Amino acid sequence: MELTVRPRMDRRRPRHMIERPKGSGRYYWQPSKSAKAAGFQPRPLGSDLSAAVAEAERLNRQWDDWRTGREGGGVDHGTLKWVALEFKRSRYWPSHPKTATDYEWLIREWLAFHEAKGNAKRHLSGVTGAKIDDWWLELERESLHKAAKMMTMLRQLLNFAVSRQVIASNPMDGLRFKTPPARQHVWKEAELTAFLETAADMDMRSVGLAVLLGANTAQRQADIFKLTWSKVDGGRLWVRQGKGQRTVDVRQTKVVQAALAATSRTGLLVCPGPDGGMWKQKPFNDAFRAIREKTEMRQDLQFRDLRRTCVVWLGEAGAEIPEICGVTGHSLESATRILEVYLPRSAKMAASGIAKLDAARSTKTE
Repeated sequence: MELTVRPRMDRRRPRHMIERPKGSGRYYWQPSKSAKAAGFQPRPLGSDLSAAVAEAERLNRQWDDWRTGREGGGVDHGTLKWVALEFKRSRYWPSHPKTATDYEWLIREWLAFHEAKGNAKRHLSGVTGAKIDDWWLELERESLHKAAKMMTMLRQLLNFAVSRQVIASNPMDGLRFKTPPARQHVWKEAELTAFLETAADMDMRSVGLAVLLGANTAQRQADIFKLTWSKVDGGRLWVRQGKGQRTVDVRQTKVVQAALAATSRTGLLVCPGPDGGMWKQKPFNDAFRAIREKTEMRQDLQFRDLRRTCVVWLGEAGAEIPEICGVTGHSLESATRILEVYLPRSAKMAASGIAKLDAARSTKTE
């Protein structure tokens, strides 16, 4: 007869960690009465001793942080702010700086909204689907796009709260919200030319060059900011895209070649900020708006529209989807879905389609 030898429980096991029943090898985190009063609930830790000890220590740190006033201290357990702090410390927090900045902004918006409603210290177990519907209606009146982003962020936070057993289920399950219409702004050639002229007149050539590259290479703002002269050679650009981590080899258009040839290579970056270093998003956007305001162009055009603009221009020029993907960095699998947004139907493309249909019919009747 074989005997099952269970690991001996270390007498120095973490506080609040118990084995139940004794000798069963099943471990639990049993918070104190004061911890329970603050909203901390008992948790099963599983049967793996090492993993149970690690999880118990993590839970103890959460309780200590709340109780003693260290980072996250003073924040009631189970509130939206508490969940947001835990989410930020978790492995689910985005590593990409731009995404992390967007998350932080959305969380700040939610915390301010929550506090204005008097919910700052209320446990998330009191949040219902009906209440979230009311929040949606209020946020939608202010801005549909912002409301949609905030609801996406809230859904993530509530899913995280479920994973940490703060709430039993996500009250947003089954809720559907209006989807903002896809942005379909496309720059006109005349608007691009006018913007570049104004940028030169205002001695903001770095901003103008970044816009020119965006319109002719379909690369994102952050990737253009990081572009160095070492990646510009022989009429080509090599861009390591931050989103998706793809490297694309883009042939320079003639207008880009001329602009680069006329640009002094005094530093490391192709489009440096005023101090010679990399542009920060806000200063760049401020400079972009200053140029736009003095240019005869649509005032709702944005830098992000340049990626779409380049794709549309490529499509109108007759480029096939694989060719467009070679420039933008999209995978072939995702191109069909993404180009529904990036390639809005244009009158020029519609006319081309009808012309091809007429040509096909003429061939059949001959």
